[in-house]
Amino acid sequence: QIAQLIDQNRISRDEGDLPHQFVDGKKIRKIFVPQAMRRDLVDGRLAVVKYRGRYDVVPADVAEKIRERDAASVMSAGQPGNEDTVDEAYADYKVPDDLMW
Repeated sequence: QIAQLIDQNRISRDEGDLPHQFVDGKKIRKIFVPQAMRRDLVDGRLAVVKYRGRYDVVPADVAEKIRERDAASVMSAGQPGNEDTVDEAYADYKVPDDLMW
């Protein structure tokens, strides 16, 4: 079922040049994705899943279905509205648009 969900909903990340980092077990992994896909990954609209040693990007609702079957298969799922949260102590400081970790 997991393989079928991934195969039917996989989003191509060809021509991706921006790194997206996530945790897999005790290691930090990196895949390269286009800018729009990276923004959707951070915002929680997309998620990184792992199956049979391969990392793929799928919509968040598909990732939830995969998580129900095997929680360890979902590597990265951002939180909606994540980029808009501002700590009051730093509210006066503007974050550069090109800042990535």
